[in-house]
Amino acid sequence: MITTASIIGTGNVAAHLAALLNCAGVHIDMVVGRDITRARLLANSVEAVAFDNLRNCVFNSQLLIISVSDDAYSEVISQLPQPITPIVVHTSGSVAMNIFESKVQNFGVFYPLQTFSTEKQVSLNHVPVCLEASSDNVYAELEALAIRLSSDVYKINSYQRQQIHIAAVFGCNFVNFLYCSAKELLQKSNLPFELLHPLILETARKAIEVGPENAQTGPAKRGDVNIIDKHHLLIDDPELKALYLLLSNQILNKYDS
Repeated sequence: MITTASIIGTGNVAAHLAALLNCAGVHIDMVVGRDITRARLLANSVEAVAFDNLRNCVFNSQLLIISVSDDAYSEVISQLPQPITPIVVHTSGSVAMNIFESKVQNFGVFYPLQTFSTEKQVSLNHVPVCLEASSDNVYAELEALAIRLSSDVYKINSYQRQQIHIAAVFGCNFVNFLYCSAKELLQKSNLPFELLHPLILETARKAIEVGPENAQTGPAKRGDVNIIDKHHLLIDDPELKALYLLLSNQILNKYDS
């Protein structure tokens, strides 16, 4: 059973995992980050030691979690001290597991499918944790750890994880951007975003309960092109006009009977 871990990275995912693992009884030995101030801040929160240089590190923990930006993984992995004895995992939704090959003996992916923000602590109790591993033994160790954090653990491959990540961008990042656009439209008329809160909550609830394909409503779903044309004329921002038409046409085409 994994009882000790070290973390490379000080971003949102690294910080949340450090806290969650610590609460689950996994001692965080070390936090490594390019910004020593941020590394110390995170390390102090879980009673770990902070470093800002990988070359000064000796990893004696059972697990090493690398949680950095996607374009930094190759550089970080190339700087790992050799030999590296812990199981090494990354937390990315889009980086292939084979990035560790020839550099690490035991490795995998520990990908919690959730959005993380500094301002809000998130529980993983019912959050999917997607796992990949270089061997059955490594998978068993990661699964046992994941089960301590979440009731929803999935064994997937790198292609599936990349598809999950794309779906998450559509279902989370793009949707949130549309919330921003909706808020800005309301603010231009001196109206509060709170007007949409019940609508947003009910839409999400219906998408989960009956499926998004059955929860779709609105003028494009009804084929009401007159309303679509009126809306289009009322939108001032040309990019938002284009986005409105693009999405409306996608819905019209999907539900055209």
